[in-house]
Amino acid sequence: MKKKLFTLALASLLLMGCAGKDVKGTDVESTENAAETTEDGYKIVSAEEFYKVYGDAIPLPENLENVQYRLKTDGDQISEITFDVSGDTTGNQYLIRIKQSDDINEDISGMDPAKEIKSEHTSAHYKRFFMDYSDEVCMFIEDRYAVDDLSYEVASWDYYSDGKSYLYALIVSAKDLGDYDITPLATSFTDCFYSTLDKKLREASFDITSFPDGVYSSDFNSISNISLNDDVVTVECKQVFAEEGEIPGAMYADLDEGYAFAPYMTISVNVGEITCGKYDADGSGDYANREANCSIDDIVKSVSAWTVDTEPPELYFVVSGGKVVKLYTLPC
Repeated sequence: MKKKLFTLALASLLLMGCAGKDVKGTDVESTENAAETTEDGYKIVSAEEFYKVYGDAIPLPENLENVQYRLKTDGDQISEITFDVSGDTTGNQYLIRIKQSDDINEDISGMDPAKEIKSEHTSAHYKRFFMDYSDEVCMFIEDRYAVDDLSYEVASWDYYSDGKSYLYALIVSAKDLGDYDITPLATSFTDCFYSTLDKKLREASFDITSFPDGVYSSDFNSISNISLNDDVVTVECKQVFAEEGEIPGAMYADLDEGYAFAPYMTISVNVGEITCGKYDADGSGDYANREANCSIDDIVKSVSAWTVDTEPPELYFVVSGGKVVKLYTLPC
């Protein structure tokens, strides 16, 4: 299966947001018949039952209608959502497939590579904005296929949601797709995922004093502010990572690797309770136990003076007994 790489952006196609108050599409008009099971093993379920299985992994764009949720929890465990796009007069058929899987190379589209009829597909390159960052996001647009008297176009991608890896395949079919481009519709699904995740991260609450003893870090690029007032240093971080082990309740928001972090934390520490260090990354490790060699003013000045045209150093927080006991920096 040939794949082509492109990047996507927030607020693209169709100028649409995400459906429903909970951004999962549960109040989109849906076909609900919990007793019905299809010949191919799908159970037709309500939105609520579908999202009990998939949670925030597949929020829907807001302008979908005639939505049907097709759940499969055994066999290949590939579930589906069929839908129409409001205002669409093309007669195209729309389907998105989802599977929880650790194999990100698995093809869940159901397409036979031998049925490929088009080997070129041109897509624009976009950026998306997520957690206040501008960053490129990867998706694969696959070649067009022909099966019997229908042609198909497929977009596939994968995400991490709540620590689990999910695969997606968006499939559009018609007797003649002509010059149809699936990219805008695919982008609308990814935009909804990012906005749902960003909302979830911003509403999360983490306190570093409740973290297990250990070392935690945030690179200078993730520090939105650092200040020193009345012998209290305050650090506002977009992302805080555990150097070893895991942070309880951490979010999984890197869509390619699934790393875990605590988002949007404000860490305040009494200067009289900490030591500080500025070290070179010499590979010997155990920086947390090295002798203090600088003041908190040096730390604050280093973070404040950093500019985005250089590699961001990292600020480390050593937690022991429910307190931050040391701050130190290392170059990238």
